[in-house]
Amino acid sequence: MAFIIGFLSLLPAENLPDVRIWDKIEHLIAYGALAMCGLIAYPSHAFKVIAATIAYGIAVEFGQGLVPGRDPSFGDVIANSLGAVIAALVVRLAPVQRLFPSSTT
Repeated sequence: MAFIIGFLSLLPAENLPDVRIWDKIEHLIAYGALAMCGLIAYPSHAFKVIAATIAYGIAVEFGQGLVPGRDPSFGDVIANSLGAVIAALVVRLAPVQRLFPSSTT
C-alpha cells in the first residue's frame, strides 16, 4: 500500500491518472487505507502507526518538490493526516478487530 501511494504521488503531473474527484479526498482515502492496514496489523501500536502514516505523508510531500510539475502541499499533508486519524477512529469505534482476529488468542 505504501509503495503504491509513493509511486502514484511521485509521478510527474502529466502521467497522473484522471480520477475526477477532489485530490484532497484521494489523499484522505489513500492514507486512511494505509493507516487501516497498519492498525489491523499492529492494533496495540495505534499511536505509532498513525505517527508513521503522517510522517510518510509529509515525506512524500517533500519528495513531490523534486518531481517535474508537482509541488508539495500543506493541504495534502492535512488530508493525509485526517485520513490516518479517521482510520484510527473507525478501528477504535467499529468492531474491525473481529474481522481480523489476533493469532495470539
